[in-house]
Amino acid sequence: MMLYVVRHGIAVDVGEEGVRKDAERFLSAEGRRKTAEVGRGLNTIGIKPDVILTSPLVRARETAELIAAELEGVPPVE
Repeated sequence: MMLYVVRHGIAVDVGEEGVRKDAERFLSAEGRRKTAEVGRGLNTIGIKPDVILTSPLVRARETAELIAAELEGVPPVE
């Protein structure tokens, strides 16, 4: 079994763009761009996960979904 752990992309800070607490932080524009690049890189090297699991935090969920969108034939994010 191969396990890949990916940390969430760059997120806005508390106090920016209406974010009032850590759990509400979402990916910044740069974070979304760089995360999609990571997904494309994983796709290029042939990574095909059987499952994609994520924390329910906004920034983690966005990261998982962006990466999954760049991979071919992967299951939905859980």
